[in-house]
Amino acid sequence: MIIDFEPFRAINITLYSCDHHFKVDELKELLEHDSTYGFIIVDGNGALYATLQGSAKELIYNFNVSLPKKHKKGG
Repeated sequence: MIIDFEPFRAINITLYSCDHHFKVDELKELLEHDSTYGFIIVDGNGALYATLQGSAKELIYNFNVSLPKKHKKGG
C-alpha cells in the first residue's frame, strides 16, 4: 500500500534518526491546518509582501525603490 499526501505547510526541520521505526510526529503536526496571515513591510528602501502559516514563511514579492536624498547639493 502506498499513501501519498501533501502537507499544508513546507517542512522546515531536518531530522536524522537511525531507528527501527519511522518518526512521523513532525509530519502529523504539518497536517494540522493553521491560519494564514499576510503581512507587508514598507521602509525607505522598498516593500516586502509575504505570508506566514505556523512557522513557515513564504515570500511573495519584494521590491526596492531609490528615493532622492532629503538634502540638496550646495552650501
